[in-house]
Amino acid sequence: MSRYHSFLNQRLKQIVRFILSLFFTQLATLANADDKKLLIIAEEFAPYEFVQNGKVVGIDIDLSNRIFRKMGYEPEYKIMPWKRAWYYVQEGMADIILTTSRKTPREPYVWYPEEDMWQGDFVFFYKKGRFNPEQLSLNFAKKHGLKIGIIHGNSYHKQLWEHFPYRDGSREFMGDLSLNVVNPQLVPVETLKQNILKVADGRVDLTIATTTYGQYTAKLLGLSDQIDNSSTALYSKRYPLAFIKKSSHPDIEKIYRAFDSELRALKETGEYDKIIANWLQ
Repeated sequence: MSRYHSFLNQRLKQIVRFILSLFFTQLATLANADDKKLLIIAEEFAPYEFVQNGKVVGIDIDLSNRIFRKMGYEPEYKIMPWKRAWYYVQEGMADIILTTSRKTPREPYVWYPEEDMWQGDFVFFYKKGRFNPEQLSLNFAKKHGLKIGIIHGNSYHKQLWEHFPYRDGSREFMGDLSLNVVNPQLVPVETLKQNILKVADGRVDLTIATTTYGQYTAKLLGLSDQIDNSSTALYSKRYPLAFIKKSSHPDIEKIYRAFDSELRALKETGEYDKIIANWLQ
């Protein structure tokens, strides 16, 4: 009987070792699979990143997919209002954030590659027939007391804050999650779509966006025939893809350093221009 029990104990130990081996192998496989995933977040910024037929698409999405898949990673995308996206950044709840201009208050939270994803000229958008497009400027808007639709948490440009300081007198961007009350001529909302609709309805006089972003958003809303833009740029900005320092991904800094050369190579081969042309043609 004792020999039988000894044999049984031996077999049980072998079975337990086998099950544990399978368990830890599966665990390692799952961990490796997770290490190959990247969560990329952004606010809607058509045609660079936006939701179409329930799927996140756009110029930046095609560029990111091309680069990260070549590097062996699989991106997952989430679109959300900017303030929520920046909360994700501060809490380390994602790996990468798109369309994030370089600002000193953001540097503790993200790494910026040297290469930019794209650059854009910002203009005023208004209801057709209301203004002379050649007259519109920040000075004109301030002088005539025009209401300008802006997006919560967007940094815009120092010129905007100099012309329209916060109510406490601050004349520079106060941060993505700032609770400072903005100038009474600025009307914050969550998205550019809301601002374009408000311009079309006459609830605000103007809104600010890059030429491409504003025109594409008006097109998506079916309002291209009702919305026009100023002929002179208010300012220009460059937009890199930013890597989140608090990301839980074990290789995030290594990925950040490798991304620069991959984006540069994509531009040199001409693939970068082809991807952009595919969206803007």
